[in-house]
Amino acid sequence: MKARVHNILIVIPDYVTFLSPCIDKEIGQMHRLGQTQHQWKFEAVEKNSFFPFGCKTTFRAYSSDQVVEFKVFNFY
Repeated sequence: MKARVHNILIVIPDYVTFLSPCIDKEIGQMHRLGQTQHQWKFEAVEKNSFFPFGCKTTFRAYSSDQVVEFKVFNFY
């Protein structure tokens, strides 16, 4: 059976460099302990100085009025 071999170039974009000017430096804490937000809302809005990409993002800590938190204790 005859076969042809092609070199395939795989490109992985550097999203960190591309997006870093747009991302809050504290975003690494977004989903850790007290910083965790459980309900996100994305809304299309007119582009302006507050929302240059036309996307408004809001959040709230819990998606329900009744909240139950489980705390893990380490007894060791």
